[in-house]
Amino acid sequence: TVLRYDLPLARAGGRGRLVIRGDSQLVIKQMKGEWLVSEPRLQQRHALSQARLRALGVSAEWEHVDASANWIADELAHRAITA
Repeated sequence: TVLRYDLPLARAGGRGRLVIRGDSQLVIKQMKGEWLVSEPRLQQRHALSQARLRALGVSAEWEHVDASANWIADELAHRAITA
């Protein structure tokens, strides 16, 4: 969900490496290509996210973090969604 809001913002930085942290091990492993995305609707979102990263010209480093350490990201995502 957050990728929809954050990737357009990353465009301003461009070029280089983008570190993306998330508390969903499933999503992180899918984005890294370690696990398959089996649901068709999620396959479309996965492909779109990967395409946006390529369009930005950045390499992505995906990191799984414990949910308890990710409360700031949860708060920012909530603000973005409800704004």
